[in-house]
Amino acid sequence: LRPARPVGDEVEYLATHPSPHERGLWVRVPLYGLLIRATRRLGAAPDFAGPRAAVGLMSALSVGLAAAWADAQAGSTAGWIAAAAMLLCLERGVLALHLWSDIAMGLLVLAFAILLHRADAPIATAMVAALALGVRAEGAVLCLIAALAPLLAPDPSVTDAALCAVVGVAALCLYTAMNGLRHGVWRADTTLAFNIRVAGVEQADAGLTVQEAMAMAMRRHMAGDPADAPGWPGIARRIPVRFRQLAGPETFVSQNLLPGNHPRYAAHRSLLAAGPAAGLLRHGFPVVAALTFAVLPVTPLPPLATLAALAATYCGLQCRSRYRMALLPLMAAMIGMGIVRTFETPQALPILSGAALAAGYVVAMIRLPERRESRPVQ
Repeated sequence: LRPARPVGDEVEYLATHPSPHERGLWVRVPLYGLLIRATRRLGAAPDFAGPRAAVGLMSALSVGLAAAWADAQAGSTAGWIAAAAMLLCLERGVLALHLWSDIAMGLLVLAFAILLHRADAPIATAMVAALALGVRAEGAVLCLIAALAPLLAPDPSVTDAALCAVVGVAALCLYTAMNGLRHGVWRADTTLAFNIRVAGVEQADAGLTVQEAMAMAMRRHMAGDPADAPGWPGIARRIPVRFRQLAGPETFVSQNLLPGNHPRYAAHRSLLAAGPAAGLLRHGFPVVAALTFAVLPVTPLPPLATLAALAATYCGLQCRSRYRMALLPLMAAMIGMGIVRTFETPQALPILSGAALAAGYVVAMIRLPERRESRPVQ
């Protein structure tokens, strides 16, 4: 594919100087942009080979780490299954060519879940959560989990919980200072506020596509209009739609990235427009999601809690299908471990409950309406 030019947020990650409209609108937590700008020196424009190689390396590390963890927990078969689940999602390969933070977040979420499951290194767990917070704002969820985990352990430790909380707060203060010095905006992140504004726009007009809702929210922000915060009833009504977008057939690449950026891809992009590759692109992740639901009854609590907390965050706020790349490595490892454990010690209740959950997921994907990323190109 070789996307020749940066698309959307990639421009801001690459920018050596903040753009004027960015102030107060899309000021992100700073670590990921810092990484992209640092690796930019390794490759020249327009391909930005350095940053793209860095994202590709993180994608490969995610596959290896998911397979290694599953192997260590349940044997080599589990590792092979985890790797196959990662490779089944063709959209991961496409997004690994780009510079969005989803791939990096997936690696950090997996590392966090591994440390949380070990339960013998709370400070290291909190530090990984702090790194995730520097990549994307939802890393705050991981910081909260890291601070609560020592209190919920079989041998509770208030000291460890306090130290983990200090790590999270210190990271938040550091990122706030970095954004203040770079952008003049003394906040760790403003994208959360923007996404809440988008949610308010969607509540007023549920027929808008993601692109239309974001464009309308941006125009209102630039015009100085006050944000309409969505009420809890409106948020609850949108959760099923966002859940389908998060866990259902792929939408971001097929509906937004490929149709909207023809000049930015080589001719091989047509391979994703029809045929087996198109089917794998759109339906690879739903297969992984169905398998994840099937193994939930035999999944240990730490990875399950991590997955549930982040999924709930995405479903409660703005969601695009590419965000699930932050969950994919953890899901793949869960699938590998869960399938092997189920067949090694088969028990009727976990098997039946897992089958019921998977069936419920399939029914939800069939019945819930699809939320489009953008209008079809005429």
